[in-house]
Amino acid sequence: MAIDGKCFWLSPADEDPDWQPDDKESLILYVENGPMILAAATLEPPCTLCGARLGSVSWQYDGVWLWPGDTGHYVRLHGFRLPDAFVDDVRARNYQCVAVDEIDYEKLPWPSDPA
Repeated sequence: MAIDGKCFWLSPADEDPDWQPDDKESLILYVENGPMILAAATLEPPCTLCGARLGSVSWQYDGVWLWPGDTGHYVRLHGFRLPDAFVDDVRARNYQCVAVDEIDYEKLPWPSDPA
């Protein structure tokens, strides 16, 4: 897992089938339904674990955190773990996204190097 400020993206090292918090479904729904703020016309490569088509390359932002649009797939279907700091923030906000009316894309916590 890489965390860069308030941005994260998952990696194969984050697969953790033992991560089963009581509110896992609520966390997955939050990740899946967070506001999409950027989508590219190009398709994302298929999932390397199951071959599923994941749609277009996209990013979601809840007013605090930024994450890739395919995150829910990896958590739901492959047992990946979400970052503890992200989970704590989502719980503290009672699973409610912050309203995102206007976005200054230059000030978003974009990853500095997703490699």
